[in-house]
Order: sequence, then structure tokens, then C-alpha cells
Amino acid sequence: MAHRDKAEIEENAALITKWLADNSTEFEQRGVSEESLADAVKISAEQATNAVDRLENREVVVRDPVALTKPPRFLVKPGRNWPPT
Repeated sequence: MAHRDKAEIEENAALITKWLADNSTEFEQRGVSEESLADAVKISAEQATNAVDRLENREVVVRDPVALTKPPRFLVKPGRNWPPT
């Protein structure tokens, strides 16, 4: 992956983290659908997926599958390294 792509993923991860922190009540209680994050921070679905992948690798967030959905859908919830608010 090119350095430019890594920088873009980090930037998008920061945008998502800021949005999650600003909406921490909803995020920490129920979780947020992965699909809605792209719209919330105004990036493409692919960019949001890559950013959530990065955050999940750091255990900041986790993906929780929504049962019986096709195609599979996920809720994003706080991970082990999510700072308590």
C-alpha cells in the first residue's frame, strides 16, 4: 500500500473516531451501523471500511454482526482500547 493510501486511511480513521466520540452516547450504548459511518463523515463506503479495519486492528472498535442479514451487515461498537468518556 502506498504511503499516500496509509495517510488517507489514518485521516479517515481520525474522522470516524471524532464522530464516534461526538456521538458517544449512541455509539457506546447500541453501536452504530458501519454503513451509516460513511454518510456521517462524508466519505465513500470503501474508505469507511478501510478506516474501520484500521480502528479494529488497534482494538479501538469491534464489528458486531447483525444476525440474518444478506449481505452481511455490522454494528460498530467500542473495543478494548476505546477511551471511556
